[in-house]
Amino acid sequence: MASTSTAFLALVVSLAIMVTAANARFTAMPWTPAHATFYGDETAAETMGGACGYGNLYATGYGTDTAALSTVLFKDGYGCGTCYQMRCVGSPWCYRGSPIITVTATNLCPPNWAQDSNAGGWCNPPRSHFDLSKPAFMKMAVWRAGIVPVMYRRVPCVRKGGVRFALQGNAYWLLAYVTNVAGAGDVGEMWVKRGGCSSSGSGWIRMSHNWGAAFQAFAQLGGKPLSFKLTSYTTKQTIIATDVTPANWCLGLTYQARTLASCIALHSLSKNNTSKDKPTAIMASPSFVVVVSLFVCLACMATSADAMFRALQWTPAHATFYGDETAAETMGGACGYGNLYATGYGTDTAALSTPLFQDGYGCGTCYQIRCTGSAWCGRGSPVITVTATNLCPPNWAQDSNNGGWCNPPRTHFDLSKPAFMKMADWHAGIVPVMYRRVPCVRKGGVRFALQGNSYWLLAYVTNVAGAGDVGEMWVKSGNSTGWIHMSHNWGASYQAFAQLGGQALSFKLTSYTTKQTIIAANVTPANWCLGLTYEALVNFR
Repeated sequence: MASTSTAFLALVVSLAIMVTAANARFTAMPWTPAHATFYGDETAAETMGGACGYGNLYATGYGTDTAALSTVLFKDGYGCGTCYQMRCVGSPWCYRGSPIITVTATNLCPPNWAQDSNAGGWCNPPRSHFDLSKPAFMKMAVWRAGIVPVMYRRVPCVRKGGVRFALQGNAYWLLAYVTNVAGAGDVGEMWVKRGGCSSSGSGWIRMSHNWGAAFQAFAQLGGKPLSFKLTSYTTKQTIIATDVTPANWCLGLTYQARTLASCIALHSLSKNNTSKDKPTAIMASPSFVVVVSLFVCLACMATSADAMFRALQWTPAHATFYGDETAAETMGGACGYGNLYATGYGTDTAALSTPLFQDGYGCGTCYQIRCTGSAWCGRGSPVITVTATNLCPPNWAQDSNNGGWCNPPRTHFDLSKPAFMKMADWHAGIVPVMYRRVPCVRKGGVRFALQGNSYWLLAYVTNVAGAGDVGEMWVKSGNSTGWIHMSHNWGASYQAFAQLGGQALSFKLTSYTTKQTIIAANVTPANWCLGLTYEALVNFR
């Protein structure tokens, strides 16, 4: 009997995908009025790419029957992949019989606050609006209309084959673009596991939402098949796709999950599916050409006067180092600071273990560290001060006390070699230390390195004083918009999906630790450019 049960369990756990809620099937919603426009020409070349990150829409199977959604439908990217039926109504431009078209959401139609919502600003919140590809628009109305009233309803997405995962990143950072999603079409949460149902490997690692239809994990995941767990944003249905990739999977390729089966035993037996281990990411650095704004920058040091950050208590830990005396390997890093000389951090830096890194919210924090209780310590136990610029990832192949120094829940510092050498002999490899978090002392104001495109702003925040961290951030374009909340992208970067060109940008930031809020007004000139770094005249305390 035991052998039969074991064989049955092995059979169950080797199958590919688990559905957790039988009643989570997505069904069509009621018809609702809206309007539709189009963008691009008959080739639909301008629809390729887009805010969902699908790239070539022919290669990903979406073709030209696509739509860019207004903000209320796009939902910060969680609307990517959703499907809609639509028909033109109440206009002489509508085709006879009001033919129904079906489109997939692949892009964002950003607000245009320079135009009235009923005269050009069609995608301004709270409007529900569809900016279609021209080929899709021409299936239901004469394109010369420009804009037509429509009735629309969200419908189940019908796809051939399994969910697809286009993998990018590097050895320490996995970025997965999710395509070909059936049912509700959307993904709200995602996890990755190194190894399949029946193989050993990591537990489920929660992936954070990067942007559009992309999810990311900071982990070393090579050498074994990858499995993914996904939860629909709308229905909350969860599926598990095991062994999606081979053990020798490669970045730059797309892998397709197999069709429905069951992995019930894994789901019912696994209780560690909320793992949040997120090892390091080393990204291409932004161009840090500092442009100091000399405009009138009246900045509000908002909120409580007692929000000044003060040094914390000394605590025991251990420290190692990585790289050589040049500190070349410390450049870049999971915080996205790029060239650490250009950003002012130099070589006095540290990669933090997961409990200190805090999903990137620990970026920019400052620590005093001194070697204690070792023959390798420098005479007098000199105190060094370092800034957190990277993540020290877990190494689950090693015991936490023998090589896996950064495995949670350990608090550990992996220093640049020059920083380590200021307090101990580098031959030691690892030394016990006492550390405390201290206020960051910076010259000048907070800096914002801007990247993105005309519809998407990505800001890397550097030179942060006080607690050194940023927990929330908003952007404002001149006097034409209110404050737009920016979502946390990764490390020390924040993003907004909006058209913000043509006017000066202001930023509002709240410290992750102290909750102090500052407003830096008119940080950029009206003709600001992507690829440059702008410095405010204010900073945290």
